[in-house]
Amino acid sequence: MAAEACPHDILRLHKKNLSYKITSSISSNSSDDPYHLQVISFYSSSSDNYEAEILLLIKRIKKIESEILKFQEAHFTSNYMLRVLKQKLINLKNKITESVLFRSKQGLNKNFSSIKWIEKIFETSKLPLTKHDKMYPNTFNRSVSRKLREGLKSPKFDARQWQDQDLLLFLKVMFTELGLMNKFKINITKLHSFLIKVYDSYNDVPFHNFRHCFCVAQMMYVIIWAVDLISKLGELEVLILMVSCICHDLDHPGYNNIYQINAHTELALRYNDISPLENHHCSVAFYLMEKKECNIFSSFDSDNYKIIREGIIRCILATDMARHNEILAEFNEIVSSFDYTSKSHTNLSGVTP
Repeated sequence: MAAEACPHDILRLHKKNLSYKITSSISSNSSDDPYHLQVISFYSSSSDNYEAEILLLIKRIKKIESEILKFQEAHFTSNYMLRVLKQKLINLKNKITESVLFRSKQGLNKNFSSIKWIEKIFETSKLPLTKHDKMYPNTFNRSVSRKLREGLKSPKFDARQWQDQDLLLFLKVMFTELGLMNKFKINITKLHSFLIKVYDSYNDVPFHNFRHCFCVAQMMYVIIWAVDLISKLGELEVLILMVSCICHDLDHPGYNNIYQINAHTELALRYNDISPLENHHCSVAFYLMEKKECNIFSSFDSDNYKIIREGIIRCILATDMARHNEILAEFNEIVSSFDYTSKSHTNLSGVTP
């Protein structure tokens, strides 16, 4: 946050809603209870200059929001990066508002009252909610019959007859039926938030969409019950497999790796032509789980979290079809003497479709 500050900006050091003066006598920082540094006000020697700068920022926000709206209307999409950009604009508006209120309390806003300023800040266009921005309020509050719970364990389960909100509920059922919620003390509210964020991060593309995510996760669920993977691999590996399936195509743009590489897209450049989509899916997954309200692994210690992170990355990267023949050949070499206690063996078998 301090990197955003100019030399004369006003900063606030705080934690747990308490502010602290930056002095030599301040207590040391700690990873368990860290301080937070925040830019409170953009400083200008002249009130007129400050007001002109804020007006310029507001003008830029309006222009960016207008461009987002045009893009969504032209491409009928609300992809992950656009949603991140919208959130950043909201954060910027809030930061400007806090700056204006702070300066108003200090008597620094000469020409505008704080109320008039805030009205100006939020005059900006309201971006319409897309399908991905909406979510049914009672998605997770409905019951699921025993017959349907058993049906989810069958390879004949037909996801096409169910609405998206039903599929979200069924993903929650899978976690509870496998005993993962109790075993790992997964907070139910965080699971709800995580699943909704996952849903929100799948694009309306013809194949690699949320429904595909559900079908892959449901088939893994079938396999887990069919061969009793919990007794063979343990709950931790099963959790890795389920989360990997759910996240394995997050924010898929609809065009494969060959296209990304040949078109020199941003993803191909970012990941040096090495499984650009799969690397992106991993990145988005852990970006979501870094959010406090979505962190379903918050109860894990650092060692187990490291195992989970490595496992999910391994599984999702293995979904690059360019590696399929290589992985299958290695698996065929060990299948006759497969050993569930061998990590090298189970790592080869733990590949999501």
